[in-house]
Amino acid sequence: MRKQITVTCGAVGTDFPGFTNKEIQAAITYAASLGGGEVRLTAGTYALADSVHMKTGVTLRGTGRDTILLKDDMVASDTVEYYGFGHCEIEVAEPERFRVGMGVYITDKGAASGGFLATQSTVTSISGGVLGLADPLCCDVGGPRGGRCRTLFPLVKGAFEKNFAVRDLVLDGNREHNEPIDGCRGGCIFLIGCSFVEMTGLECRNYANDGISYQQCYDILTENCELHHNSCNGMHPGSGTILSTIRNCHVHHNDADGVFYCLRTQYLTLENCLIEDNHRFGITVGHHDHYTDIIGNVIRNNGWEGLFFRNDLIPYGSGSYSTVTRNRFENNGYTDDEKRVCEIHFTSAVKGLRVYDNTVVNDGKIPMLIDEPTAETFIYENNFVPTLKDPAAKPEDWYSAEKPEKERFIKDFPITEDTLAHLRHICR
Repeated sequence: MRKQITVTCGAVGTDFPGFTNKEIQAAITYAASLGGGEVRLTAGTYALADSVHMKTGVTLRGTGRDTILLKDDMVASDTVEYYGFGHCEIEVAEPERFRVGMGVYITDKGAASGGFLATQSTVTSISGGVLGLADPLCCDVGGPRGGRCRTLFPLVKGAFEKNFAVRDLVLDGNREHNEPIDGCRGGCIFLIGCSFVEMTGLECRNYANDGISYQQCYDILTENCELHHNSCNGMHPGSGTILSTIRNCHVHHNDADGVFYCLRTQYLTLENCLIEDNHRFGITVGHHDHYTDIIGNVIRNNGWEGLFFRNDLIPYGSGSYSTVTRNRFENNGYTDDEKRVCEIHFTSAVKGLRVYDNTVVNDGKIPMLIDEPTAETFIYENNFVPTLKDPAAKPEDWYSAEKPEKERFIKDFPITEDTLAHLRHICR
């Protein structure tokens, strides 16, 4: 068995004593330089002026609830001049607010207002009013268009790394003293282009956007985590991610959705989670979020629908070939919004969908609505326990209870085991 290094960080007497992101980063970089290993953080609160940047082959491990990564208060300045795509610098009106090593988020009121066009980077130098950046600008940024530079960043970040893990930590985003960052650039944990990552035993709280967001990733595990009181979604798997699992997590009291499937999130398994008391949807599935399995969860007391498949202009474009089974939906859609009329809502045609062996409990709401039923939507053997607003309504008014033939479903499954094996090989 291969033996790897273990280094410690935090309290006096550790290999990297200190309670800021600098010491953590030094420990991670050292372990990575030796081919990988484990960085163990002692109990304490670590002040973050920039992200902890994960490296291939490294595990970052705390002691549980006694190890806290806490984001610093935000500082900000307007930008001054126009800087174009690809520049590795930006001029700001108040450079005295910044120091080398700070994480920054750069936007304007034009195209670079958010999403993947915003720039999230680290200050590498300061010369007069010009901040040098570790990464090039993702879009043009103009002072006249209201450009801003703010110290916003994910607490833990993985960018095009693989085979790493984050375990047994509390991540606190200090949202009371930070403005929101876009979920495509931030989160308590934010991953982009990463593969074979495990996040276990984490508490992700109080972040000014998502608890955990990962984009364009492969084979991501989130397990035994609590995600709560974030200003947007609890979980945000998105944008081309393939093969991920969210298991045994508690997702609650987030200001938007519990679990927000973004775009092209495929082969995601969401199982045995408690998703409750989120302001909007419990779970929402969207464009090309195909082949998802939603199994054995409890989804309750969310403001909007417990499960919502978003409308898509492309036929069968939202959540096709998915399975929803052994879940309990209870008392979702409690807001006064008249659109929130049911527990489970499919707003566009879905192909190869199977919904069975679920329990739906709600006083006064329709259990399930399918706006565009198709011959390949299979809903059967569910237990609906409602008090209907319309006592004359019958289950067949909402769906067809036909049970699918296994062969009929499998033959439309377009990806083979050989293809999956190839994906695993190239991502290694």
